[in-house]
Amino acid sequence: MKRLGLTLAVVVTFISNSIFFPSSAAAGEMSTSGVTVTWSDSLYEVPATNTHSTGNYKFNYSVPNGILFGALTVTNGYGDVLNAAGLSTKFYGNKGANSGTVTVKIFNSVNKPLDWSGTEVCLSVTLKAGAGETSTCKPITFLKRGVATSSKPTTSASKTPVSKPTSITCIKGTSTVKVTEVNPVCPSGYKKK
Repeated sequence: MKRLGLTLAVVVTFISNSIFFPSSAAAGEMSTSGVTVTWSDSLYEVPATNTHSTGNYKFNYSVPNGILFGALTVTNGYGDVLNAAGLSTKFYGNKGANSGTVTVKIFNSVNKPLDWSGTEVCLSVTLKAGAGETSTCKPITFLKRGVATSSKPTTSASKTPVSKPTSITCIKGTSTVKVTEVNPVCPSGYKKK
């Protein structure tokens, strides 16, 4: 009975982690049909600038034997695929177990800036010999790039040169006094040597 309770606790923890916690922009992991995809680099939104811009995002994959191929897509909350058109995001496993890195390119147009709300990374896996396809998606938060502000150097008013102190020796009879000041003057009764 104690063993059954431990098993249930593990299952509940796994379910709560996969449902309630989106992956951060710095790290994440997802898997289906034995294919695992991870990412550890910071992922930033592609800014809409006055020229077309592309963001390249690297994902590590591990494919077990028995999988034909997998593919990654990034979608927003409206179901729009954000991957740049015509660029393959497939990785293959038809020669046994395989692992490597796939780059997802996201293209942002000035005419139609991307909406990053509800962004998800989706993994689809095609099994061998027509055994079907499985897919899973994971919410992900892309970071906003900070706008670089250029600060001009402050111009300072011209400074008057600072005078350095100088020393003189003053004497009175057998007494000698050394005076060090910016404009040294001998004390009363003393004469400059």
